[in-house]
Amino acid sequence: MEIPVIRDCASGEDSTPLSQSILAECMETSGMEEGRAAGEWAGNILSGQTVVYSCGVIGRAGETLAHNHCPIELELCRQLSQAAAEIMKDQFIGLGDEGDHELLPFYVTANEGIEPPVEITESVIRSAFGGTIDPQAELAIEPLEVGREWWQAVATCCQDDEQVLAAWQQLVRWFADPAGRVFPYRADLHHPVFVSIDNRWEVVAAEDAGGCVLPRLAVALTPAGSLVGVISCVVHT
Repeated sequence: MEIPVIRDCASGEDSTPLSQSILAECMETSGMEEGRAAGEWAGNILSGQTVVYSCGVIGRAGETLAHNHCPIELELCRQLSQAAAEIMKDQFIGLGDEGDHELLPFYVTANEGIEPPVEITESVIRSAFGGTIDPQAELAIEPLEVGREWWQAVATCCQDDEQVLAAWQQLVRWFADPAGRVFPYRADLHHPVFVSIDNRWEVVAAEDAGGCVLPRLAVALTPAGSLVGVISCVVHT
């Protein structure tokens, strides 16, 4: 049986030092409650009921979730996400972030017997997050390629930091080249994307309503349908 690594992070309970620390921040209210009804997403991008398990599966507290994971697939997800995060080690995400957020390992291990998605779409991301993303949030999903809109934002924010840009370029190559992923066998990934999860209702909130913690992911799919890569977040006030 899988063990929850986040139970009630909205009230400050400790979490693991991996992606769960980012997800915990995205669960916290951020002073933007004004103008919205109280509820799961009153000032936070992820539901305050979010639970994350050691296999990476995300859901709501009290829900019964399937954990029919192949042990080999689970270990592959852990190794892949750790390897991706190692490339970005000690680098801040930038992208207008008003904090100092690094990119950390992220994975959601697929269950055996599922039909794997052929590409990463908004519905795939929302499903991977177990329905915990604010329904009003907008998701921008772009190919993880140099020159795309997300890359232009990275290049603008990090134009004076060649080390950060070099790390991002290496990460893009790593996702694209299976020869660079040997654990000790080649690990195939497909459809790498950059995902931005944003609250669009913030534009109509009161001017002094505060900010929001918004997730950013660079992820791809394994042949079995697991989602693996890195996660971070940006604070925009």
